[in-house]
Amino acid sequence: MVDNEVTMLIADKTKPSPEIDALLRDLGNAATAIPFYAIYPGDGREPIRFNDVPLLQESLLDKLKAAVTPASNVANNESAVASPM
Repeated sequence: MVDNEVTMLIADKTKPSPEIDALLRDLGNAATAIPFYAIYPGDGREPIRFNDVPLLQESLLDKLKAAVTPASNVANNESAVASPM
């Protein structure tokens, strides 16, 4: 997290918050349901959105790795996976 200069933000919905609900809707979470997570890659790609329950360490680490992987590598890996064998 430190090596990749990750900044964390936690939104507390203990009390109603129109600002948090608006952000959740902007991220594609129309129901504004929680838990909900978004990781913003530093290179301007779309946020990685997920609402894994339970949130497993391995899953989170995979998503963080995807966020710090250059976009060209992500595209190459996706096309390799989608290619017929």
